[in-house]
Amino acid sequence: MTKKKKIAIISAAAAAAVIALSVGVTLAYLGRTGSVVNHITVGHGDGAIEEEFSSPTELQMIHTSQKKLTIKNTGTVPVFARMFVEFSDSEIAGKATLTYDGTEYSWAALKALLADPDTATDWRYMEEKTANGELGGYFYYTSTLPVGEETPPLFTSVKVEYGDDAEDQNIDKIQNFEVIVYGECVQTVETGSKTVGGVVNYGYEYQDSEWEDAWRSYLKMPAAAAP
Repeated sequence: MTKKKKIAIISAAAAAAVIALSVGVTLAYLGRTGSVVNHITVGHGDGAIEEEFSSPTELQMIHTSQKKLTIKNTGTVPVFARMFVEFSDSEIAGKATLTYDGTEYSWAALKALLADPDTATDWRYMEEKTANGELGGYFYYTSTLPVGEETPPLFTSVKVEYGDDAEDQNIDKIQNFEVIVYGECVQTVETGSKTVGGVVNYGYEYQDSEWEDAWRSYLKMPAAAAP
């Protein structure tokens, strides 16, 4: 599935934000767009991307911006949340370093860290591969998100090195790019029936460890294969 198709998916609740770093007069700005669709059973699930972004007054050859990304449950029932994040420019993505849990990682290294069940903590990245289907390409918060609460940040800053020398004045090396962020939430209660231990349950409530099952059910995907 292409990124364009992936971004077009609207679930129980969705919000989107775009950060544009614009070069010219060396000013940066933040733009935001959003849409929300409620999928109602008992109460409703809503989510909103929360962000702390330090708007720089000047872009430098080695530039760090505070960029703290979380998802907040703004609905009336607990939810599971996931986030899609991508750089608009693959060259910039290759140069970018992101701070996660106090440590800096390249974009590829961060995804690899969170894709490994042995090293992933609050967030889990599902790689874009056939076995993951529509789950692929997203970062999943692996615990239930109670009403009114926020996830831990996916990352807290973005650094891009346009050149090796912080004093390099060659402005032509600085490129425009966007960090595209898209968030979704799904309720923790199964609206249909779910068989657990041979017993059919109606209105089954998923536990923290069953976040993947909840998303597979919502996306109408088969259950994960046993390890």
